[in-house]
Amino acid sequence: MALPLALTSAEKEVVNDAAEGDLADFRVGNEQADDPAQGAAWDDGRSVRAEVIYALAVGTNPAWPVHAKGVRIRGAKIVGALDFEAATLRCPLALLGCYIAEPVTLRGATIPALYLNGSHLPGLSADGVNVRGDVFLRKGFTAAGEVRLLGAQIGGQLACVGGSFSNQNGPALNADGVSVRGDVFLHEGFTATGEVRLLGAQIGGDLECDGGSFSNQNGPALNADRVNVRGNVFLSEGFTAKGEVRLLGAQIDGSLECNGGSFSNQNGPALSADRVNVRGNVFLRGGFTAAGEVRLIGAQIGGDLSCDGGSFTNQNGPALLMQRATVEGTFFMRELAGAPVGRVDLMGAKVGILCDDAKSWPAKDYLALDGFVYEAIAPGSPISAKERIEWFGRQEKFRPQPYEQLIRVLRNMGHEREARKIAIAKQKALRKSGALGGLGKAWNYLVGGVVGHGYRPILALGWLASFVLLATMLFWSASRSGRMVPAPQHHLSAPASRHEGRSSCSERPQPFLYAVETIVPGLDLHQKSCWWLAPKDGTDRLYLLFEFLVIVYYLASLAVAATLAAALAGLIKRD
Repeated sequence: MALPLALTSAEKEVVNDAAEGDLADFRVGNEQADDPAQGAAWDDGRSVRAEVIYALAVGTNPAWPVHAKGVRIRGAKIVGALDFEAATLRCPLALLGCYIAEPVTLRGATIPALYLNGSHLPGLSADGVNVRGDVFLRKGFTAAGEVRLLGAQIGGQLACVGGSFSNQNGPALNADGVSVRGDVFLHEGFTATGEVRLLGAQIGGDLECDGGSFSNQNGPALNADRVNVRGNVFLSEGFTAKGEVRLLGAQIDGSLECNGGSFSNQNGPALSADRVNVRGNVFLRGGFTAAGEVRLIGAQIGGDLSCDGGSFTNQNGPALLMQRATVEGTFFMRELAGAPVGRVDLMGAKVGILCDDAKSWPAKDYLALDGFVYEAIAPGSPISAKERIEWFGRQEKFRPQPYEQLIRVLRNMGHEREARKIAIAKQKALRKSGALGGLGKAWNYLVGGVVGHGYRPILALGWLASFVLLATMLFWSASRSGRMVPAPQHHLSAPASRHEGRSSCSERPQPFLYAVETIVPGLDLHQKSCWWLAPKDGTDRLYLLFEFLVIVYYLASLAVAATLAAALAGLIKRD
């Protein structure tokens, strides 16, 4: 860049102040008049040519010494293109509250530190820049075009607190592959209209976006796929994103906190964090709102995942996707602002402890639990079989694994009775699902009714007692009607009386004992050998009914006895 032939009074002030380490301040003391948004109208008394700044910063004029504090200018109008491509700046550059008419170029440059706080400019191109210290684009910094920091190396912080970034034709802030040794601040009044890109960024401290506003109508609002953050990621406390927030494959050594954050996307996911790896906790709670899909597919979370008090709404698809996610700690899903609107998919997810409540479950057909694994249920969460059966009923279709998982957990927690109820409910749900054929459904009915699918074998004794009672009533009725008669004697001849030679026979039929002997195979109570059920005449219909009922009771008791034996022998699979 050629040196200027002559310096204006403003430029002389800049040169002199740079040598002394002072700030060249051109403000007039009027807030409106000093607003860089009005900088295009500033007079020549506040104008400084880009060539002067270049010569000072790079050191092309040996006659212009620069203090270690660097070139510092406030409230000036920078005329011409500040082009430092591939240059090595010998000192920090601070252009504060300035109006910069043309885009600034720092591609491949090396600079101790860069401060553009409060300045207005049409864009910044700093791909591959190496900044040994901090980069400050904050406190009213405004860029009406793309700010590019692709592959930049920043030894300190990247601070954009209160900065305004906008680009109608592409990314507002493009820092793919940036390496920041300290923190990245995009918070407390930070606004971006256009995509903010941090793909593959390496951040040695925290990524703080609390109170930041991110908006992009044509794509992601914040795109931080594969970002590596050694500290925490804060998208909370007033954070607002209108457009997708992407953290696919991100590595976060601390926690991901979205408490009070607002995520919305009309055209797709609100928060995409598939395969994110968070060593600490993930907080989607305390006023967190998502209008659009929240994706945590395949996520690895070393601590807790808390959605307490959050709001999950998606009118066009899933509300929360957690397939194959792993949460080492507790999964909190309770006290939501309202039941999730949209599908909650936990298929294949694995968590340490489940902490939920009924009010936080989605509507029927909007819950997927197949393959969901948890080691325990937290105190205060639903334990009763009734509530958990209703939970299973929210699934789109019957799946056996959720029942088996809950049975195992309840048994491990000592709730054997509730576990049995769940196991029986599983068999009933299987029957209703339509997965069984005709014979299978009949067997399911039989086993369920007789022995409670192996969990309540005592039911069979009740059935047998019922058959004995019915048979007792039948034989009592038959005896009263004269249809119970002595059995013929084949082993004695000429008995002295009707019961002679039959000392073991009772004087009259004993309906109860007769019923027991009839119902229980192989039992001899000297009733059937002594008394017969006989018709009064050849057309005795009541006798025929009695005979039919005897056969029915006998066959039914055989079925019950066989089922009970199978259950006791373990031939009926329980879980």
